[in-house]
Amino acid sequence: VAIVQTILGLNGFGVYGLLLPYLIGEILYSALLIVAIRVMSKPVLANYNDLRGAFLDFVDFPKFGLPQELLGAGSQNISSLIIGASLGSGVLGQYAMAMRLLMAPAQLIGGSLRQVLSAQYAARSNKGVSINREIKKTTAIILASFLLPTTLIFAYGEEAFIGIFGQQWSQAGQFAEYLVLWTWMLVANVPSVVGLRIKRRQELSLKINAAIFVLRTCY
Repeated sequence: VAIVQTILGLNGFGVYGLLLPYLIGEILYSALLIVAIRVMSKPVLANYNDLRGAFLDFVDFPKFGLPQELLGAGSQNISSLIIGASLGSGVLGQYAMAMRLLMAPAQLIGGSLRQVLSAQYAARSNKGVSINREIKKTTAIILASFLLPTTLIFAYGEEAFIGIFGQQWSQAGQFAEYLVLWTWMLVANVPSVVGLRIKRRQELSLKINAAIFVLRTCY
């Protein structure tokens, strides 16, 4: 979705280029979920007692997961609101350009990592094996793997934006030089986020997201 939004934005589709891919993506996701449920060979929950028991067992997921997602979305967009209100739409456009181009690969890689790590960590946890070592190992691998591209963007982001998009996007390149550090940490944070969910530490994760939201707003 992020990649399609970026392509449409660069081709002048404006706000519709941002909204339409998001809406279509959500519709496709819901359709695939419905199909997956209908092709299941047998129902997972046989009766009301099974449904009630499953809800009580996993009530911590909606209880802490929903506010955590809201805080996460808010913390990622609070900067745009503050920049737009204080510095104007021109600077906001430059910031949004840099953010979108960096977030497209970060979301793609992060989403793939979540799927793979969720399955791996869940399998190990179900066997009673600690996943702490795997979390640290995977985080170190991610940090090392993206060190070079992060360093290059940090050092030459403005020059790269001018060379690819033109002089008018030089400020976006300046934003990208610093935002790339944040997206680097965002991807490297995936193993820890997945690990907290597998270990049923959603309350702790919610507190961390609340602290991040407050710090970003104050900063």
